Amino acid sequence: YCHDYGNYQAEDRSPLTSMIPSDIESLVDIGGGQGCFAAQVAKSRNIKVAVCEPSPLAASLARAKGLMVFEQNFPERVDAKAPWAPGCFQMVSMLDVLEHASDPLALLCAVRRALTVIDQEGSPSQQGFPSARARSAYLLLSVPNAGFWQCIEATIAGRFSYEPVGP
Repeated sequence: YCHDYGNYQAEDRSPLTSMIPSDIESLVDIGGGQGCFAAQVAKSRNIKVAVCEPSPLAASLARAKGLMVFEQNFPERVDAKAPWAPGCFQMVSMLDVLEHASDPLALLCAVRRALTVIDQEGSPSQQGFPSARARSAYLLLSVPNAGFWQCIEATIAGRFSYEPVGP
């Protein structure tokens, strides 16, 4: 998927909504910016949608779209406290976010814990989900292709800047 970086945070990325499975009931868009992708998902599906965005300005623009917004970074530790209780969301989207994380592995581990349903005893059930309420969980992830020859050439030359359109 190639997108225009010209107005990056205002892009709805509507082609990606086709990658959301039909059985999804809830989604949180981590680093969701102004909430354009989340708003597109909410418009095209009847599911619970939220945005996790640390920028106050972007978070306020997402709220103006009627979205549930958590104005913060996604926590690296997920516990039973709402809104990040395990199993609270069935899908997480991180669209060009992972490369900004100070510890990408810790972020992915936290996302995994947030997507895992916990049984009554407080531990993940066999295969991650209780058999009485089995369901799937998904991660929609995109990262820039830093291995593309133009990116490598620019990095070697000491340049690494955003361009209006990705190579």
